[in-house]
Amino acid sequence: MKCRIRVPKGLKNAFNGKFVAPLIGALIFGNSLASNLRIHNET
Repeated sequence: MKCRIRVPKGLKNAFNGKFVAPLIGALIFGNSLASNLRIHNET
């Protein structure tokens, strides 16, 4: 029994955009925050 949900391409792209963009933003924000903390700790 194959149970596959067919997702329209536009919906899939919107779903990816909704979750990928904040994820990338959070990663960049976290990296900059971590590097700032590291710089403050070293000095």
